[in-house]
Amino acid sequence: MFDYGQLEARKKVGKKLSAAGKAVVFAVIALTFAASASGNSRNSGKTTSDFTVSIIKAPGGAVLLIAIGAVIAIAGLVFVVLGVKGSFKKDLQLPPSGTARSIVTGLGVVGYVAEGVALFLVGLLFIISTVNASPRESTGLDGGLKALREQPYGVYMLTAVGAGLICYGLYLMVKAKFARM
Repeated sequence: MFDYGQLEARKKVGKKLSAAGKAVVFAVIALTFAASASGNSRNSGKTTSDFTVSIIKAPGGAVLLIAIGAVIAIAGLVFVVLGVKGSFKKDLQLPPSGTARSIVTGLGVVGYVAEGVALFLVGLLFIISTVNASPRESTGLDGGLKALREQPYGVYMLTAVGAGLICYGLYLMVKAKFARM
């Protein structure tokens, strides 16, 4: 399916699960951005807050929401570290040309850091809204980006995150060509 034929069975399963998980996360992010761009983000915010309210009312629900927020925030930090360290390069057969190599690396660094910042904000908002016992404020990625926009210099930070996410998308397209399989 993902052509990890050269790997041992255990690593192959891990790589396939990782790829499937990433596909789900990126599909959710893409749908969130599409809803926000089309003006339907209020519906996604309402759906997220309704979902959050139902979880927090369950026994141990607050702990579960904090754990979910922590996992999302940690995943964001992992993306930032992968970007800053350039660890993503080990999965690529970088082009021999110095310019092409620099472009691919630059897209990866900026993209990974931006993706990490976006995920970290979402996780942080989950935790804050749960600790404040106001699950109606838990709004998902679109709410996290709106909250970022409302901060001092928020428009500039949001523009930077958006540009970084575009770089990450471009990096993923380039990765399709240069990925080690």
